Amino acid sequence: MANRSEAINNDTASGTLALRYHRQLRHQHADATTQRERRPPKIPDANCRTEQESQERPAYALRKRATLSWSASRPRHANVKRSELRELHYITAIDNLASILDLGILSYRRAEQVEHTSVAMDEIQRRRANVVVPGGRPLHEYACLYICGRNVMLYKRRGQHDRICVMQVVSDVLDLPGVVVTDANASSDYVRFSAAPAGLRIVDREMDFC
Repeated sequence: MANRSEAINNDTASGTLALRYHRQLRHQHADATTQRERRPPKIPDANCRTEQESQERPAYALRKRATLSWSASRPRHANVKRSELRELHYITAIDNLASILDLGILSYRRAEQVEHTSVAMDEIQRRRANVVVPGGRPLHEYACLYICGRNVMLYKRRGQHDRICVMQVVSDVLDLPGVVVTDANASSDYVRFSAAPAGLRIVDREMDFC
């Protein structure tokens, strides 16, 4: 009997300890839950975006990031050297040749005062009207030439091939004061300007003569 009593008492003691341990765990869980409820909400960092916000990010932002990444990884280009250029090019209508031989190649603004046939693209001219050369004058006050006449402009006007021509202009004009070089179409958003002839260093030979 004694052994049986001890067994009953031990079982009761174990049950009591188990009950106390269970209550202790329950209280700890309740305390932890209360602390989480009292904890102030986490304020998201300004640079963090939820998955939904990332999906809603404007496409232009993604394109800009891709462009910047491509530019950073792009190898340094080979510059165009002054000694390599024997001629520059000017695209115009054949009807304008007599006037050009008399008055020379005029800026857009001066050409407006002379009767002529325009082959300019209206969209490009509207954008150029808002461009001012850094440290210089409005772009429409410059006579614009091409380093290479085999370009997008000539391609766009391929339907007028029987009415337009490409004039050769001596490259000595690069040595005149006030001449400016660009590394792209002067109306583009990311164009760079640099004074000639040293400014030829910004021109990518491979891109220009591809």
